[in-house]
Formats: sequence, structure tokens, C-alpha cells
Amino acid sequence: YWTSNDGVMLAPRITRQLETGVKYRWNDRLDVDASLFRIRQPYQYAQPDASAAGFTFVERGEEVHDGLELSANGRLTEALGVNASVALLRAHAQDTGNAAFDGQQVVNVPRMRASLHLDYALPAMPQLALLAGWRHAAANPATPDGAVEVPAYDVFDAGLRYRGQLRERAFVVQLGIDNLFNRRYAGTVIVNEGNGRFFEPAAGRRLMVGVRAQFL
Repeated sequence: YWTSNDGVMLAPRITRQLETGVKYRWNDRLDVDASLFRIRQPYQYAQPDASAAGFTFVERGEEVHDGLELSANGRLTEALGVNASVALLRAHAQDTGNAAFDGQQVVNVPRMRASLHLDYALPAMPQLALLAGWRHAAANPATPDGAVEVPAYDVFDAGLRYRGQLRERAFVVQLGIDNLFNRRYAGTVIVNEGNGRFFEPAAGRRLMVGVRAQFL
């Protein structure tokens, strides 16, 4: 809405993706995955110009996402479950017509994301499990020329899960705390060159309670 061609429809973006990977099952209870991929799609940005708005939204060049993803999901022991992943991503712009943008990491695409979630069933009370999680994101580009970045962040989660039966019907009660230490960090970058750039704040500490029950 803040560019000279507000309301003009650009052509649909066509994305092309190539991916290959491998999966390995360890001791019938732990799956390990690895995948490589490349995604190519048209690059869109607000181009500075002499129009009354000062910018025109254009589709020029392309953005290329080259990535590696590693993950593990299952159980390390009878009591300890794990869900872990790491993604490394180089998402760069090319042939944009703006030398300051070419070769730069695309806005809102961190170069690395990682997560680790553990699930531990108490030996003395196996129906009760302790839950713990960690999420990490590397610095996030905030401008197409890479001059400004949102800092990296780490977030920790915790929780409890109880599995039981009531009148022969299974149920699960789960208590979770997301962002346990109430970490304040910037989430998505909202682009508005006409009035500056804005950072959508991520959610603070949240308490969630969930119940799942089998009725049939």
C-alpha cells in the first residue's frame, strides 16, 4: 500500500525445488534423517525510484535457498525420548538489478535454526513424563542489503505430561510453559520502506494446558 503500484497484481511466483535425503532407523526406536535441497523462486522487493511514493514493488531476479536439514526422532532409551533438528540455510538473492542486494541473505531467513525437545518418563512413575525444550535461531537479516540484522535468540520450554486411564478409557493431560524465562526477542521483520521497518515481537512466556481423551 505504500508503493507507487499499490493494487497492481504481479505475476504468480513459481517455485522450483530439488531435494534428496536419507533416513536411517537405529535399533527400531530412533529415526535419523538428513536432506539436501535447493529452492528457486522470483525475488520481489520495493525498488527506490523517483515516483511520488518513492518506491515501486517489483519482481526481478531470483532468490535461491540452499539448505541442509538433519533430524533425529524417537527414543534414546526406554525412558528418554528425543526430537532434535538443525537446519542450515543459505538463501541469497541474485540478478536483482540492485548490486547492494545481490548475494545477500534474504530477509526473514536465518542462516540456522535448531531445536531439541526431550521427554523423560520417571522410573518410579512411568505414566508421568518431564518435558524440556530448546529453540535457537541465528541472526535474521532485516534489510535486503544485509546492513541490519535481528539478533540471534535462544528460547527454553518446559512441561509435564501424564498418561492415565479412567473407566478403561485412555487420556493424556499435558502442562507446558513456552518461553520459560520470558525471553524478549524480535520475531518477523515487517517490511515497509515508506515508514521504516518494524519487528513483530515474539510471544512471551505462555502457560498451556491440554487434555486428550479416548471416547470410542
